[in-house]
Amino acid sequence: MSEIPKYRRLSELTQDIGYAIYSEPKLQHQWIVAEINGLSISRGHCYFDLVEKESTHGSIVAKMRGIIWASRFPQLRYKFESATGQALANGIKVMLQVNVTWNSQYGISLVADDIFPQFTLGDIEIRRQEIIARLKAEGLYDLNRELCLPIVAQRIAVVSAATAAGYGDFMNQLRGNQLGVNFHTTLFPAVLQGEQCAPSVIAALDDIAARAEQFDCVVIIRGGGAAIDLMGFDDYELAARVARFPLPVITGIGHERDNTILDLISCRRVKTPTAAAEYLIAQAEEFVARLADCASRIATAAREIMAASKEQLSALQSQLPHVPTIITQRAALKLRALAASIPGDAAKRISIERTALAATTSILRASLARRSEIETMKLDAIASKVELLSPEATLKRGYSITRLNGRAVTSISRVKPGDVVTTVLPDGEFSSQVTH
Repeated sequence: MSEIPKYRRLSELTQDIGYAIYSEPKLQHQWIVAEINGLSISRGHCYFDLVEKESTHGSIVAKMRGIIWASRFPQLRYKFESATGQALANGIKVMLQVNVTWNSQYGISLVADDIFPQFTLGDIEIRRQEIIARLKAEGLYDLNRELCLPIVAQRIAVVSAATAAGYGDFMNQLRGNQLGVNFHTTLFPAVLQGEQCAPSVIAALDDIAARAEQFDCVVIIRGGGAAIDLMGFDDYELAARVARFPLPVITGIGHERDNTILDLISCRRVKTPTAAAEYLIAQAEEFVARLADCASRIATAAREIMAASKEQLSALQSQLPHVPTIITQRAALKLRALAASIPGDAAKRISIERTALAATTSILRASLARRSEIETMKLDAIASKVELLSPEATLKRGYSITRLNGRAVTSISRVKPGDVVTTVLPDGEFSSQVTH
């Protein structure tokens, strides 16, 4: 049996580890930069994981447990929120002063005793600028602003929380407009703060896009609140979806000083939900004012036309008694002018027709002479053919005609022995008897 090695108790080893940690100056009061994940608060203590991610692919390269004890957490939270306008939350990069601590049960932890909020402010702004630059590089930054709102937008898709005070203010403002314009709104509920903000609004926009032909525009509204609630609106995926959206998007997120990325790329940004309603009402008022102005100008033009017509009518009425005389005089003048022009016109016309007749007669004579010449030539050709084919001409060429009883014999079958036939030649004829 082998000898048992020399050993130590686990508690002794943990004590040595703790001693090594606490005795090493480099592990105490160190400023580090990391991203917060898995944040939770229990009994006043703040627990979280501090992670470092690889810049290219976002994979985690380092991770440690972090704590802010209840005795220190209120001061650090106030310091961070008053400087940044937002609470500590998952996904935020922070700069913390930490001490490496050791616990025999829980292992190594990083206990934070101070925070540098300005680092987070810079990181948030850097992230915002990166998103803005990406939107511009992809040609998305101005897309929604290039869409035109209808002259009067009455069919409105509203993205908001159903129970939000801002939604109530928006609806009350629309319904109470003094013009009595009927605005038709459809609510698409969404979470407008926290980690679910961006995906929730994207889902609502997808529902609207499926019915886009039913609406004139989209209004995204929420009431007031802490600036930390605006983080969800600085999301690339949400901004890209709004930029590509087929309808104009109006944002009224409830903050006058802060411009989120969603505000920057939307078709129209207003300060509050009430301001969004006021903007839509103002568009309707402007249209009604334009209609009223057009109606006023039409009425003025009609009055001016009526007045001018009355003046013309009066002038015509004053001229009416003299009109028959003037018309008769003008007709007489025209008639005399026509009578005076008839002899000259007739002579001119006769001369023209005579010239035309002479030309036509000359043409007809030439045509008849040519036609007669042609027909004479045709007759001469026919006479030559007839003379050439006459019996006399045929006999002169060595032919003869045999006749029986005065008729030409055209076949041997027409004669029989004993018949007397007569043979005709060019210079006479003779008779002969058929013997066989």
